[in-house]
Amino acid sequence: MKADQELLVLAIIPVLILLLYVYKKDPHKESFGSLLKIFIFGMISTIPAAILEIIVTIFVGDERLMDPISLFIYTFIGIGLIEEFVKWFSIKKGIYNTNKFDEYYDAIVYCTFVSLGFACLENILYVTNTGKSGLAVGIMRAFTSVPGHTCFGIIMGYYLCYTKFNEIRGNIEQKKYNRLSLLYPVIAHTLYDYLIMSKMVLLWLAFYIYLLIKSIRLINKVANQNQPFYFNNQLTPNETIPPLPNNQPMPTTNNITSPNNFCINCGNPINGENYCTKCGHKI
Repeated sequence: MKADQELLVLAIIPVLILLLYVYKKDPHKESFGSLLKIFIFGMISTIPAAILEIIVTIFVGDERLMDPISLFIYTFIGIGLIEEFVKWFSIKKGIYNTNKFDEYYDAIVYCTFVSLGFACLENILYVTNTGKSGLAVGIMRAFTSVPGHTCFGIIMGYYLCYTKFNEIRGNIEQKKYNRLSLLYPVIAHTLYDYLIMSKMVLLWLAFYIYLLIKSIRLINKVANQNQPFYFNNQLTPNETIPPLPNNQPMPTTNNITSPNNFCINCGNPINGENYCTKCGHKI
């Protein structure tokens, strides 16, 4: 029993460390209730992911017998797409359209929390069901799989930030960034798994280091340039601001003025409330 408890702690500790790292960088901390909700959503999302992965495996067979092209297709559809889609769907349905999702960094923190919720339960299952090798598996995953899921969440959050910014302003770019918020994490996840399953250890290591560096840069960029999506009705529903390239500063709503008696999201009349009474967006 004591050994099982130690393995459980080993599975959870790296998740908590990364959650704290992401949380501490948030300039305006989200409520504990909202973060816990999304974290639990991430844990629950492992259930449909596992079911879908089992179904795919039934059709494709043993991945160890696949040729390189078949293996890549399998990791893209059977692992990357399934796992990142259930996280992305959890964010979209669980928090994206609420007034809690009202700043740039919110996209990062919520996507990371849902990813680490997923990674937490997955880690517990791996560590506690591998017998005597549980300790080695737990240590290995603490430095690989758990940070990997964190990186996928950061990438997803970065592009959902651009999605929300453009969506509020009615820009057509919202569709592009919405697709990228799912596609890029799927590609990153696919390459991560494909390289390790193909035993291309050096290429995997190089990609993993790149992924870590890229994710740290993205999270620092959004944290340093964080601001609300809404600026006290300083935008009209029809205003368009082209998104800036990724190597430029985050979009800004400074120095924009417009009438302040309508919700910038749905056009509903506002009578001094802090939130739209129709769609719930922060004013």
